[in-house]
Amino acid sequence: RRAFASVWKKAALETTPVSSVSVAAAPLLMRSFASKCHSAASTVVTTRVSGSGSPGLWIPRVMARRTFASEAGGAATQQAAAAGLRPRRKRKLWPLIFPTLGIPTIALCFYAPDEKTKEMLQIPEVKPPVAHSVVEKDAAAATTTMPDIEGVALYQYEVCPFCCKVKAFLDLYGIPYRTVEVDPLRKTEIKWSSDYKKVPIVTIDGKQQLNDSSAIIDELAERYATPKCMSPRTKGMFGKPQSFFDEEQKWRSWVDKWLVHVITINIYRTLGESYQAFEYITTSGNFPFHTREIARHTGAIFMYGLRGRIKKKHSIDAEPREALYACGKEWKDALDGQAFHGGDAGPDLADASVFGVLRAIRDMDAHGDLMNAVPEVKAWFDRMDALCVPR
Repeated sequence: RRAFASVWKKAALETTPVSSVSVAAAPLLMRSFASKCHSAASTVVTTRVSGSGSPGLWIPRVMARRTFASEAGGAATQQAAAAGLRPRRKRKLWPLIFPTLGIPTIALCFYAPDEKTKEMLQIPEVKPPVAHSVVEKDAAAATTTMPDIEGVALYQYEVCPFCCKVKAFLDLYGIPYRTVEVDPLRKTEIKWSSDYKKVPIVTIDGKQQLNDSSAIIDELAERYATPKCMSPRTKGMFGKPQSFFDEEQKWRSWVDKWLVHVITINIYRTLGESYQAFEYITTSGNFPFHTREIARHTGAIFMYGLRGRIKKKHSIDAEPREALYACGKEWKDALDGQAFHGGDAGPDLADASVFGVLRAIRDMDAHGDLMNAVPEVKAWFDRMDALCVPR
């Protein structure tokens, strides 16, 4: 701008009025001041410059960078002021305050020194004041000590297939247990579990914690005697061969790695079924009243949109119902005409796992469609339902 003002002021005052400058000479003047600028022009605007005795002329002004050659120094600034052009503003430094001081301050807010640093710097532990009503309400839930519940306690979601698998085992073995419904949003009921924040969790007499559904079943099956209604699990010369337990483990893994995911895409297959599933989930689960309706609507729409990603993640190529019917036929073939997978003598742990997962969706359309499509599975399910009576 200063170079531009210098050229045009000289043309206006020393040579001829601005109004008499030929329009054809404008490109020459533009090249003369552009050579004094460090950077190319970015935006073209107009300014009105008046000459002596002339009505004035609208001429282009180029907004370039604010760094110019040193030869356009103080004289150019005075000429720009005389021509009515705004002088260059001084660079403001206050915008640099936040990145210089604010970012390190925010980083320090999230910095948590370790115990050694606290001891070296002698940093005392300070607890913020909390309202007494909040402390009284959440004191039991926020404790870091395992609740002292006598016997077996199952921390669960009512409709979780893995939790239902553990419940089917407990019912089949006739083990008395207490269920603790966990708030799926805040999980205050399992805050005492520092390392594991999923369900199911089983505690025994408030002293021992068991995690993961398959590991829970394995541990409890070793502790408790096999009931008479089940197939005998003795090993050795007069017991079951190792192939029996290998086959059992194969179908238990099939439940965890395949059947559960096929069931998931089926209960969210359509928007109507997704709403049906979340109606059951929010009614049976431990949802706070003010979040129940929000969870029902947003959860149904979200899971309906997510079903395609679940199919892709687990390589489920068939349509949801076709994949479900295929699982039913696979399980029918595994039964091989017997009453249970464990044989006519009684069910085994594979029976308990499959039954528990299917019982989780017994009030949904997917369950009814599967039972109608594979009658042999329905007959097996009814036999298992008669044995797995909640204690």
